[in-house]
Amino acid sequence: MSTGPGELLTRLGSGLRHGQPAARPRHDQHDFAYQLTRARRGELRTGLPIAFDLRDPPTLSPEQAGRLSDAIDRLAAADAHRALVLLDGHAFLADPIERIVTGTAETASGTPVVGIDAFADARTRDRGPGGHDDEPDPDSFLSALRRSTAAEIRVP
Repeated sequence: MSTGPGELLTRLGSGLRHGQPAARPRHDQHDFAYQLTRARRGELRTGLPIAFDLRDPPTLSPEQAGRLSDAIDRLAAADAHRALVLLDGHAFLADPIERIVTGTAETASGTPVVGIDAFADARTRDRGPGGHDDEPDPDSFLSALRRSTAAEIRVP
């Protein structure tokens, strides 16, 4: 049986073999487009550790380290380059792309935190009133920031 060039091109262009139904598009967890969409939304978690470029790095529990890693993942997905991350009494300055905590912010003194382009709250939400064992002073920057947003914000 001989097939003409027109029919061959038609088959090549359609990706079908003669007599076979078209394949249904995949929308499962392994589909690249689906994973890319989730990554852009910040829904994917790498689980990669965070490095600390500090003289005296804090000791974090595995659960705290996981929450910090998740916050850094969300910030990296948002293309943040210098971020403030709140985590159970700590205010970390971080480079989400490099996955490094580069400093801490002193928030109780009212010193302005400048040079950041993103913020993430990695504190727990399931403790006591307000969701925190270590509630900051009601007049502090952290309290004002927590009142102004419950999720990530972009700092202009």
